[in-house]
Amino acid sequence: MIAHTDPNVIASIREMCDQQDAELVAICSDLDNAVKELVEHQPDLVLLDAELDGGGPSKLVSSVEVKPMVVVISAHNRYAVEAFDIQAIDFIATPLTPTKLTRACHRASELLQLRKDKLEGVSSIFIKEDNMYTSIPFDKVKWIEHDKILSLRLEL
Repeated sequence: MIAHTDPNVIASIREMCDQQDAELVAICSDLDNAVKELVEHQPDLVLLDAELDGGGPSKLVSSVEVKPMVVVISAHNRYAVEAFDIQAIDFIATPLTPTKLTRACHRASELLQLRKDKLEGVSSIFIKEDNMYTSIPFDKVKWIEHDKILSLRLEL
């Protein structure tokens, strides 16, 4: 998914997606549409303008439950700190080049493969509540988040 305001950047990313046979699920240029598209498509990767109309990377990521991998793109290096804060997988300083974009996409691809490899053979997870364990089929887990308290969202 592309969430960017610059038509030249969007064109460059589209061209690379075509060359890499990557599926582009959405293009948007403001925060509201980006949130809507994230919820609807749940893309593996978002190429995100640090100065997206309506809010930047932190606002976008905090607006959705399922956190995608994010690559932040900006002409201003000061946004690299925000990219780090939201756990972006990369920060690309413009001008955007095929080398920079390819590097970021390869990183995303490697991370996706690592996730798949770790989950191979896992059919369920166990949750302990009091003294009982409950088995939950892994394909029913939408997302898991840990920040002192473990949050688990299930698809019922």
